[in-house]
Amino acid sequence: MEDGEGALARSLASTAEVREAGQPAKLGQVIAAAIAQDVMRMGWPVGHSIGSITGLMRRHNVSETILREAVRQLEQNGFVRTSADGKGAVIVASSPLAVAAQVLSTYLHLIDVKPSEILGFAAYYTPGMSVVASQRLQSAAVPALRDMAFDLATPKPWLGRVASMRGFFREIASITTNPLFLAVSEVLFEAMAPQMLHTDEANDGRGRHIDRAAELWRSVAEAMIAGDAGRIYTAFNWLDAATEYERLSAERRRLARAGAVHAVAPEILTMIDEPGHKRQLLAFQIAREILESGAEEGARVGQEGELLTRYGVSRREFREAARILELHQICRMRRGNAGGLIVGAASGDYAVQTAISCLFHAGVSSWHARELRRLIEPRIAEQVAKAHRATALDLRKILASAEANAKSLERFRTVLVSASDNRLATLVSEVLARLDPPEGPAFLERQWKIAEALTDAVELGDGAVAARCMTEFLNAKHAA
Repeated sequence: MEDGEGALARSLASTAEVREAGQPAKLGQVIAAAIAQDVMRMGWPVGHSIGSITGLMRRHNVSETILREAVRQLEQNGFVRTSADGKGAVIVASSPLAVAAQVLSTYLHLIDVKPSEILGFAAYYTPGMSVVASQRLQSAAVPALRDMAFDLATPKPWLGRVASMRGFFREIASITTNPLFLAVSEVLFEAMAPQMLHTDEANDGRGRHIDRAAELWRSVAEAMIAGDAGRIYTAFNWLDAATEYERLSAERRRLARAGAVHAVAPEILTMIDEPGHKRQLLAFQIAREILESGAEEGARVGQEGELLTRYGVSRREFREAARILELHQICRMRRGNAGGLIVGAASGDYAVQTAISCLFHAGVSSWHARELRRLIEPRIAEQVAKAHRATALDLRKILASAEANAKSLERFRTVLVSASDNRLATLVSEVLARLDPPEGPAFLERQWKIAEALTDAVELGDGAVAARCMTEFLNAKHAA
Protein backbone atom coordinates (compact mmCIF):
# COMPACT_ATOMS: atom_id res chain seq x y z
CA MET A 1 0.00 0.00 0.00
CA GLU A 2 1.37 3.43 -0.90
CA ASP A 3 2.05 5.92 1.88
CA GLY A 4 0.15 9.14 2.52
CA GLU A 5 2.54 11.30 0.54
CA GLY A 6 2.29 8.84 -2.33
CA ALA A 7 -1.48 9.26 -2.41
CA LEU A 8 -1.05 13.02 -2.53
CA ALA A 9 1.51 12.66 -5.31
CA ARG A 10 -1.07 10.68 -7.30
CA SER A 11 -3.54 13.50 -6.69
CA LEU A 12 -1.04 15.92 -8.16
CA ALA A 13 -0.53 13.60 -11.13
CA SER A 14 -4.28 13.65 -11.70
CA THR A 15 -4.11 17.43 -11.75
CA ALA A 16 -1.45 17.26 -14.45
CA GLU A 17 -3.64 14.92 -16.50
CA VAL A 18 -6.48 17.43 -16.29
CA ARG A 19 -4.14 20.12 -17.58
CA GLU A 20 -3.22 17.94 -20.57
CA ALA A 21 -6.93 17.37 -21.24
CA GLY A 22 -7.32 21.10 -21.80
CA GLN A 23 -8.59 22.17 -18.38
CA PRO A 24 -5.87 24.22 -16.64
CA ALA A 25 -4.81 22.86 -13.27
CA LYS A 26 -5.48 25.19 -10.37
CA LEU A 27 -2.25 26.31 -8.73
CA GLY A 28 -4.08 26.67 -5.43
CA GLN A 29 -4.88 22.95 -5.49
CA VAL A 30 -1.23 22.07 -6.14
CA ILE A 31 -0.07 24.29 -3.25
CA ALA A 32 -2.75 22.84 -0.96
CA ALA A 33 -1.39 19.34 -1.62
CA ALA A 34 2.16 20.58 -0.99
CA ILE A 35 1.13 22.10 2.36
CA ALA A 36 -0.59 18.83 3.26
CA GLN A 37 2.67 16.99 2.54
CA ASP A 38 4.47 19.45 4.82
CA VAL A 39 2.02 18.65 7.63
CA MET A 40 2.61 14.91 7.19
CA ARG A 41 6.39 15.31 7.26
CA MET A 42 6.02 17.31 10.50
CA GLY A 43 4.09 14.43 12.11
CA TRP A 44 0.63 16.01 11.77
CA PRO A 45 0.98 18.25 14.86
CA VAL A 46 -2.67 19.08 15.70
CA GLY A 47 -2.96 22.48 17.39
CA HIS A 48 0.46 23.66 16.25
CA SER A 49 1.36 26.28 13.65
CA ILE A 50 3.04 25.19 10.42
CA GLY A 51 3.98 28.78 9.56
CA SER A 52 2.52 32.18 8.83
CA ILE A 53 0.79 33.19 5.60
CA THR A 54 3.86 35.25 4.71
CA GLY A 55 6.26 32.44 5.56
CA LEU A 56 4.30 29.90 3.53
CA MET A 57 4.21 32.32 0.58
CA ARG A 58 8.01 32.41 0.61
CA ARG A 59 8.35 28.67 1.16
CA HIS A 60 6.15 27.80 -1.83
CA ASN A 61 7.07 30.86 -3.94
CA VAL A 62 3.50 31.96 -4.64
CA SER A 63 1.44 35.11 -4.22
CA GLU A 64 -0.72 35.80 -1.19
CA THR A 65 -3.85 35.23 -3.31
CA ILE A 66 -2.77 31.73 -4.33
CA LEU A 67 -1.56 30.84 -0.83
CA ARG A 68 -4.82 31.93 0.79
CA GLU A 69 -6.78 29.99 -1.83
CA ALA A 70 -4.79 26.85 -0.92
CA VAL A 71 -5.33 27.43 2.80
CA ARG A 72 -9.08 27.92 2.32
CA GLN A 73 -9.23 24.61 0.44
CA LEU A 74 -7.56 22.87 3.38
CA GLU A 75 -9.84 24.68 5.83
CA GLN A 76 -12.85 23.28 4.01
CA ASN A 77 -11.68 19.74 4.83
CA GLY A 78 -10.96 20.65 8.47
CA PHE A 79 -7.23 20.21 7.76
CA VAL A 80 -6.03 23.63 8.97
CA ARG A 81 -7.36 26.89 10.37
CA THR A 82 -5.92 30.37 10.53
CA SER A 83 -5.32 32.05 13.87
CA ALA A 84 -7.78 34.68 15.04
CA ASP A 85 -5.09 36.90 16.56
CA GLY A 86 -4.31 38.71 13.30
CA LYS A 87 -0.85 37.15 12.95
CA GLY A 88 -1.91 34.91 10.08
CA ALA A 89 -0.60 31.66 11.56
CA VAL A 90 -1.79 28.50 9.79
CA ILE A 91 -2.59 25.87 12.40
CA VAL A 92 -3.20 22.13 11.99
CA ALA A 93 -6.87 21.89 13.00
CA SER A 94 -7.92 18.25 13.06
CA SER A 95 -6.61 14.71 13.28
CA PRO A 96 -6.02 12.64 10.13
CA LEU A 97 -9.15 10.57 10.87
CA ALA A 98 -11.30 13.70 11.20
CA VAL A 99 -9.99 15.14 7.91
CA ALA A 100 -10.61 11.84 6.09
CA ALA A 101 -14.17 11.73 7.40
CA GLN A 102 -14.84 15.35 6.52
CA VAL A 103 -13.66 15.17 2.91
CA LEU A 104 -15.76 12.05 2.31
CA SER A 105 -18.77 13.62 4.03
CA THR A 106 -18.47 16.76 1.94
CA TYR A 107 -18.58 14.74 -1.27
CA LEU A 108 -21.64 12.80 -0.07
CA HIS A 109 -23.43 16.06 0.76
CA LEU A 110 -22.60 17.46 -2.66
CA ILE A 111 -24.01 14.46 -4.54
CA ASP A 112 -27.08 14.46 -2.29
CA VAL A 113 -27.06 10.90 -0.97
CA LYS A 114 -30.61 9.80 -0.21
CA PRO A 115 -32.01 8.62 3.15
CA SER A 116 -32.62 5.14 1.73
CA GLU A 117 -28.90 4.87 0.90
CA ILE A 118 -27.89 6.12 4.35
CA LEU A 119 -30.20 3.78 6.24
CA GLY A 120 -29.43 0.93 3.85
CA PHE A 121 -25.74 1.23 4.75
CA ALA A 122 -26.45 1.78 8.45
CA ALA A 123 -28.64 -1.34 8.55
CA TYR A 124 -25.61 -3.63 8.25
CA TYR A 125 -22.74 -1.36 9.28
CA THR A 126 -23.96 -0.29 12.75
CA PRO A 127 -24.95 -3.75 14.07
CA GLY A 128 -21.73 -5.20 12.66
CA MET A 129 -19.65 -2.51 14.37
CA SER A 130 -21.55 -3.07 17.62
CA VAL A 131 -20.88 -6.82 17.54
CA VAL A 132 -17.15 -6.21 17.01
CA ALA A 133 -17.19 -3.70 19.89
CA SER A 134 -19.00 -6.23 22.10
CA GLN A 135 -16.27 -8.80 21.44
CA ARG A 136 -13.56 -6.30 22.46
CA LEU A 137 -15.36 -4.57 25.35
CA GLN A 138 -13.37 -4.63 28.58
CA SER A 139 -15.28 -4.96 31.88
CA ALA A 140 -13.63 -1.78 33.18
CA ALA A 141 -15.32 0.17 30.40
CA VAL A 142 -18.85 -1.05 31.18
CA PRO A 143 -19.83 1.65 33.75
CA ALA A 144 -18.87 4.47 31.38
CA LEU A 145 -20.77 2.82 28.51
CA ARG A 146 -23.91 2.52 30.65
CA ASP A 147 -23.61 6.14 31.79
CA MET A 148 -23.38 7.35 28.18
CA ALA A 149 -26.36 5.20 27.18
CA PHE A 150 -28.41 6.62 30.07
CA ASP A 151 -27.43 10.17 29.08
CA LEU A 152 -29.00 9.67 25.65
CA ALA A 153 -32.47 9.76 27.22
CA THR A 154 -31.76 12.77 29.45
CA PRO A 155 -33.97 15.76 28.50
CA LYS A 156 -31.91 18.53 26.91
CA PRO A 157 -32.05 20.89 23.90
CA TRP A 158 -32.20 19.18 20.50
CA LEU A 159 -28.61 19.84 19.46
CA GLY A 160 -27.42 18.67 22.85
CA ARG A 161 -29.18 15.35 22.35
CA VAL A 162 -27.67 14.98 18.89
CA ALA A 163 -24.23 15.71 20.36
CA SER A 164 -24.78 13.01 23.02
CA MET A 165 -25.80 10.59 20.29
CA ARG A 166 -22.66 11.39 18.36
CA GLY A 167 -20.52 10.91 21.46
CA PHE A 168 -22.06 7.49 22.10
CA PHE A 169 -21.56 6.51 18.45
CA ARG A 170 -17.90 7.47 18.74
CA GLU A 171 -17.52 5.48 21.94
CA ILE A 172 -18.81 2.30 20.27
CA ALA A 173 -16.41 2.85 17.38
CA SER A 174 -13.50 3.44 19.79
CA ILE A 175 -14.16 0.19 21.63
CA THR A 176 -13.53 -1.75 18.40
CA THR A 177 -9.87 -0.51 18.51
CA ASN A 178 -10.01 -0.23 14.69
CA PRO A 179 -9.49 3.42 13.64
CA LEU A 180 -11.46 2.86 10.44
CA PHE A 181 -14.64 2.32 12.45
CA LEU A 182 -14.15 5.81 13.90
CA ALA A 183 -13.70 7.37 10.47
CA VAL A 184 -16.59 5.54 8.79
CA SER A 185 -18.89 6.23 11.76
CA GLU A 186 -18.17 9.94 11.41
CA VAL A 187 -19.01 9.77 7.71
CA LEU A 188 -22.27 7.95 8.47
CA PHE A 189 -23.24 10.42 11.19
CA GLU A 190 -22.48 13.40 8.95
CA ALA A 191 -24.58 11.84 6.18
CA MET A 192 -27.51 11.39 8.54
CA ALA A 193 -27.35 14.74 10.31
CA PRO A 194 -28.61 17.08 7.54
CA GLN A 195 -31.68 14.86 7.11
CA MET A 196 -32.36 14.94 10.86
CA LEU A 197 -31.79 18.65 11.46
CA HIS A 198 -34.99 20.34 10.38
CA THR A 199 -36.15 23.87 11.15
CA ASP A 200 -39.43 23.22 12.93
CA GLU A 201 -38.61 20.92 15.81
CA ALA A 202 -42.16 20.93 17.13
CA ASN A 203 -43.77 19.63 13.94
CA ASP A 204 -41.30 17.55 11.97
CA GLY A 205 -40.94 14.44 14.13
CA ARG A 206 -37.34 14.98 15.22
CA GLY A 207 -38.21 14.14 18.83
CA ARG A 208 -39.67 10.79 17.79
CA HIS A 209 -36.51 9.90 15.89
CA ILE A 210 -34.13 10.82 18.69
CA ASP A 211 -36.27 9.07 21.32
CA ARG A 212 -36.31 5.92 19.21
CA ALA A 213 -32.58 6.12 18.58
CA ALA A 214 -31.86 6.64 22.30
CA GLU A 215 -33.96 3.60 23.18
CA LEU A 216 -32.22 1.57 20.49
CA TRP A 217 -28.72 2.41 21.67
CA ARG A 218 -29.53 1.72 25.33
CA SER A 219 -30.77 -1.71 24.27
CA VAL A 220 -27.66 -2.23 22.15
CA ALA A 221 -25.39 -1.22 25.04
CA GLU A 222 -26.91 -3.89 27.31
CA ALA A 223 -26.69 -6.50 24.54
CA MET A 224 -23.03 -5.59 24.01
CA ILE A 225 -22.30 -5.97 27.71
CA ALA A 226 -24.02 -9.37 27.68
CA GLY A 227 -22.15 -10.38 24.52
CA ASP A 228 -25.46 -11.17 22.80
CA ALA A 229 -24.96 -10.65 19.04
CA GLY A 230 -28.50 -11.80 18.27
CA ARG A 231 -30.04 -9.07 20.42
CA ILE A 232 -27.78 -6.50 18.79
CA TYR A 233 -28.97 -7.38 15.29
CA THR A 234 -32.61 -7.53 16.43
CA ALA A 235 -32.39 -4.04 17.93
CA PHE A 236 -31.34 -2.60 14.57
CA ASN A 237 -34.19 -4.12 12.57
CA TRP A 238 -36.04 -0.80 12.43
CA LEU A 239 -33.32 0.70 10.23
CA ASP A 240 -34.75 -1.26 7.32
CA ALA A 241 -37.96 0.80 7.55
CA ALA A 242 -36.92 4.11 6.01
CA THR A 243 -40.43 5.29 5.03
CA GLU A 244 -40.85 8.04 7.61
CA TYR A 245 -37.25 9.16 7.24
CA GLU A 246 -37.79 9.45 3.47
CA ARG A 247 -41.02 11.40 4.01
CA LEU A 248 -39.36 13.94 6.30
CA SER A 249 -36.49 14.34 3.84
CA ALA A 250 -38.88 14.85 0.90
CA GLU A 251 -40.80 17.49 2.88
CA ARG A 252 -37.58 19.30 3.71
CA ARG A 253 -36.61 19.37 0.03
CA ARG A 254 -40.02 20.80 -0.88
CA LEU A 255 -39.62 23.57 1.70
CA ALA A 256 -36.06 24.26 0.52
CA ARG A 257 -37.23 24.68 -3.10
CA ALA A 258 -39.91 27.10 -1.86
CA GLY A 259 -37.28 29.07 0.07
CA ALA A 260 -38.92 28.33 3.44
CA VAL A 261 -35.84 26.60 4.88
CA HIS A 262 -32.15 26.32 4.02
CA ALA A 263 -31.27 23.75 1.35
CA VAL A 264 -28.76 22.36 3.84
CA ALA A 265 -29.47 22.83 7.54
CA PRO A 266 -26.84 25.26 8.97
CA GLU A 267 -26.79 23.32 12.25
CA ILE A 268 -24.92 20.48 10.56
CA LEU A 269 -21.86 22.68 10.16
CA THR A 270 -21.69 23.25 13.93
CA MET A 271 -21.50 19.50 14.50
CA ILE A 272 -18.07 19.00 12.89
CA ASP A 273 -14.74 19.61 14.60
CA GLU A 274 -14.24 23.03 13.00
CA PRO A 275 -16.99 25.62 12.39
CA GLY A 276 -18.58 25.57 8.94
CA HIS A 277 -18.20 28.35 6.41
CA LYS A 278 -20.59 30.17 4.13
CA ARG A 279 -18.82 28.80 1.07
CA GLN A 280 -19.72 25.25 2.11
CA LEU A 281 -23.41 26.08 2.42
CA LEU A 282 -23.32 27.81 -0.95
CA ALA A 283 -21.55 24.87 -2.62
CA PHE A 284 -24.11 22.46 -1.14
CA GLN A 285 -26.97 24.67 -2.32
CA ILE A 286 -25.65 24.96 -5.88
CA ALA A 287 -25.00 21.21 -6.09
CA ARG A 288 -28.48 20.43 -4.79
CA GLU A 289 -30.12 22.76 -7.31
CA ILE A 290 -28.15 21.21 -10.20
CA LEU A 291 -29.28 17.73 -9.19
CA GLU A 292 -32.91 18.73 -8.73
CA SER A 293 -33.00 20.57 -12.07
CA GLY A 294 -31.69 17.50 -13.92
CA ALA A 295 -29.06 19.61 -15.72
CA GLU A 296 -26.78 17.51 -17.93
CA GLU A 297 -22.99 17.64 -18.14
CA GLY A 298 -21.87 20.70 -20.10
CA ALA A 299 -24.97 22.76 -19.25
CA ARG A 300 -24.36 26.25 -17.94
CA VAL A 301 -25.64 27.03 -14.46
CA GLY A 302 -25.18 30.74 -15.09
CA GLN A 303 -22.60 33.46 -15.64
CA GLU A 304 -20.71 34.64 -12.62
CA GLY A 305 -22.49 38.00 -12.42
CA GLU A 306 -25.90 36.34 -12.59
CA LEU A 307 -24.99 33.88 -9.85
CA LEU A 308 -23.64 36.57 -7.53
CA THR A 309 -27.03 38.27 -7.74
CA ARG A 310 -29.00 35.03 -7.47
CA TYR A 311 -27.28 33.90 -4.29
CA GLY A 312 -26.58 37.31 -2.78
CA VAL A 313 -22.88 36.64 -2.16
CA SER A 314 -19.61 38.37 -2.90
CA ARG A 315 -17.35 37.37 -5.80
CA ARG A 316 -14.85 35.90 -3.35
CA GLU A 317 -17.49 33.80 -1.57
CA PHE A 318 -18.85 32.53 -4.87
CA ARG A 319 -15.43 31.57 -6.22
CA GLU A 320 -14.57 29.73 -3.00
CA ALA A 321 -17.79 27.73 -3.31
CA ALA A 322 -17.06 27.08 -6.99
CA ARG A 323 -13.62 25.73 -6.06
CA ILE A 324 -15.23 23.16 -3.76
CA LEU A 325 -17.46 22.07 -6.63
CA GLU A 326 -14.46 21.92 -8.99
CA LEU A 327 -12.46 19.70 -6.63
CA HIS A 328 -15.22 17.11 -6.80
CA GLN A 329 -15.78 17.74 -10.55
CA ILE A 330 -19.42 18.71 -9.99
CA CYS A 331 -18.86 21.98 -11.86
CA ARG A 332 -16.07 23.90 -13.53
CA MET A 333 -15.57 27.59 -14.23
CA ARG A 334 -15.23 28.59 -17.87
CA ARG A 335 -13.93 32.00 -18.91
CA GLY A 336 -15.20 34.24 -21.69
CA ASN A 337 -18.59 35.42 -22.92
CA ALA A 338 -19.86 31.86 -23.24
CA GLY A 339 -18.40 30.97 -19.87
CA GLY A 340 -19.68 30.79 -16.34
CA LEU A 341 -20.30 27.87 -14.04
CA ILE A 342 -20.57 24.68 -16.14
CA VAL A 343 -22.05 21.37 -14.96
CA GLY A 344 -19.48 18.56 -14.77
CA ALA A 345 -19.58 14.85 -13.91
CA ALA A 346 -19.22 14.31 -10.17
CA SER A 347 -16.26 12.15 -9.17
CA GLY A 348 -15.20 10.82 -5.78
CA ASP A 349 -11.52 10.59 -6.79
CA TYR A 350 -10.39 13.69 -4.91
CA ALA A 351 -12.27 12.66 -1.76
CA VAL A 352 -11.00 9.07 -1.90
CA GLN A 353 -7.35 9.98 -2.56
CA THR A 354 -7.33 12.61 0.18
CA ALA A 355 -8.98 10.24 2.65
CA ILE A 356 -6.49 7.46 1.89
CA SER A 357 -3.49 9.71 2.51
CA CYS A 358 -4.98 10.78 5.86
CA LEU A 359 -5.94 7.26 6.92
CA PHE A 360 -2.50 5.91 6.12
CA HIS A 361 -0.95 8.62 8.26
CA ALA A 362 -3.34 7.66 11.07
CA GLY A 363 -1.82 4.18 11.10
CA VAL A 364 -4.60 2.37 9.25
CA SER A 365 -3.38 -0.97 7.89
CA SER A 366 -4.68 -3.42 5.32
CA TRP A 367 -5.85 -5.59 8.23
CA HIS A 368 -8.03 -2.74 9.51
CA ALA A 369 -9.49 -2.25 6.04
CA ARG A 370 -10.12 -5.97 5.55
CA GLU A 371 -12.05 -6.20 8.83
CA LEU A 372 -14.52 -3.59 7.58
CA ARG A 373 -14.64 -5.10 4.10
CA ARG A 374 -15.70 -8.45 5.61
CA LEU A 375 -18.48 -6.60 7.40
CA ILE A 376 -19.72 -4.51 4.47
CA GLU A 377 -19.04 -6.18 1.13
CA PRO A 378 -20.77 -9.54 1.73
CA ARG A 379 -23.96 -7.62 2.56
CA ILE A 380 -23.56 -5.60 -0.64
CA ALA A 381 -23.17 -8.79 -2.67
CA GLU A 382 -26.27 -10.23 -0.99
CA GLN A 383 -28.33 -7.14 -1.87
CA VAL A 384 -27.14 -7.12 -5.48
CA ALA A 385 -28.04 -10.81 -5.90
CA LYS A 386 -31.52 -10.23 -4.48
CA ALA A 387 -32.38 -7.01 -6.31
CA HIS A 388 -30.07 -6.67 -9.35
CA ARG A 389 -29.63 -10.12 -10.92
CA ALA A 390 -28.95 -8.58 -14.34
CA THR A 391 -25.58 -7.41 -12.96
CA ALA A 392 -24.36 -10.97 -13.57
CA LEU A 393 -24.18 -10.19 -17.30
CA ASP A 394 -21.67 -7.37 -16.70
CA LEU A 395 -19.68 -9.46 -14.25
CA ARG A 396 -19.51 -12.37 -16.66
CA LYS A 397 -18.25 -10.12 -19.46
CA ILE A 398 -15.33 -9.04 -17.27
CA LEU A 399 -14.44 -12.63 -16.42
CA ALA A 400 -14.74 -13.76 -20.05
CA SER A 401 -12.70 -10.96 -21.60
CA ALA A 402 -9.62 -10.94 -19.38
CA GLU A 403 -7.06 -13.15 -17.70
CA ALA A 404 -6.80 -13.36 -13.92
CA ASN A 405 -5.10 -10.12 -12.91
CA ALA A 406 -5.50 -7.47 -10.24
CA LYS A 407 -6.92 -4.85 -12.60
CA SER A 408 -9.71 -7.11 -13.86
CA LEU A 409 -10.61 -8.22 -10.35
CA GLU A 410 -10.81 -4.60 -9.25
CA ARG A 411 -13.16 -3.88 -12.17
CA PHE A 412 -15.23 -6.89 -11.08
CA ARG A 413 -15.48 -5.58 -7.52
CA THR A 414 -16.29 -2.04 -8.67
CA VAL A 415 -19.11 -3.20 -10.95
CA LEU A 416 -20.57 -5.42 -8.23
CA VAL A 417 -20.51 -2.76 -5.53
CA SER A 418 -21.82 0.00 -7.84
CA ALA A 419 -24.79 -2.22 -8.75
CA SER A 420 -26.06 -1.84 -5.18
CA ASP A 421 -27.22 1.70 -6.09
CA ASN A 422 -25.92 2.87 -2.72
CA ARG A 423 -23.40 5.67 -3.19
CA LEU A 424 -22.44 5.76 0.49
CA ALA A 425 -21.58 2.06 0.48
CA THR A 426 -19.79 2.41 -2.87
CA LEU A 427 -17.62 5.30 -1.62
CA VAL A 428 -16.67 3.53 1.62
CA SER A 429 -15.95 0.30 -0.24
CA GLU A 430 -13.68 2.14 -2.69
CA VAL A 431 -11.60 3.59 0.15
CA LEU A 432 -11.34 0.20 1.87
CA ALA A 433 -10.33 -1.60 -1.32
CA ARG A 434 -7.51 0.86 -2.00
CA LEU A 435 -6.27 0.37 1.56
CA ASP A 436 -6.28 -3.42 1.05
CA PRO A 437 -4.65 -4.12 -2.34
CA PRO A 438 -4.22 -7.64 -3.79
CA GLU A 439 -1.03 -9.61 -3.23
CA GLY A 440 0.55 -12.33 -5.34
CA PRO A 441 -0.49 -14.54 -8.28
CA ALA A 442 -1.78 -17.39 -6.09
CA PHE A 443 -4.14 -14.95 -4.39
CA LEU A 444 -5.40 -13.69 -7.75
CA GLU A 445 -6.02 -17.16 -9.16
CA ARG A 446 -8.10 -18.20 -6.14
CA GLN A 447 -10.08 -14.94 -6.18
CA TRP A 448 -10.83 -15.40 -9.87
CA LYS A 449 -12.44 -18.80 -9.23
CA ILE A 450 -14.48 -17.38 -6.38
CA ALA A 451 -15.56 -14.47 -8.60
CA GLU A 452 -17.00 -17.00 -11.07
CA ALA A 453 -19.02 -18.65 -8.29
CA LEU A 454 -20.16 -15.24 -7.04
CA THR A 455 -21.36 -14.33 -10.53
CA ASP A 456 -23.39 -17.56 -10.66
CA ALA A 457 -25.00 -16.70 -7.30
CA VAL A 458 -25.94 -13.21 -8.49
CA GLU A 459 -27.45 -14.62 -11.69
CA LEU A 460 -29.56 -17.07 -9.64
CA GLY A 461 -30.61 -14.35 -7.18
CA ASP A 462 -29.13 -16.34 -4.30
CA GLY A 463 -28.20 -13.67 -1.77
CA ALA A 464 -26.95 -16.06 0.90
CA VAL A 465 -24.48 -17.77 -1.44
CA ALA A 466 -23.42 -14.42 -2.92
CA ALA A 467 -22.60 -13.15 0.58
CA ARG A 468 -20.62 -16.30 1.37
CA CYS A 469 -18.71 -16.07 -1.90
CA MET A 470 -17.84 -12.46 -1.19
CA THR A 471 -16.50 -13.44 2.23
CA GLU A 472 -14.36 -16.14 0.59
CA PHE A 473 -13.28 -13.59 -2.05
CA LEU A 474 -11.94 -11.34 0.71
CA ASN A 475 -10.39 -14.23 2.66
CA ALA A 476 -8.59 -15.64 -0.38
CA LYS A 477 -5.44 -13.66 0.41
CA HIS A 478 -4.89 -15.74 3.54
CA ALA A 479 -5.89 -19.03 1.92
CA ALA A 480 -3.36 -18.58 -0.92
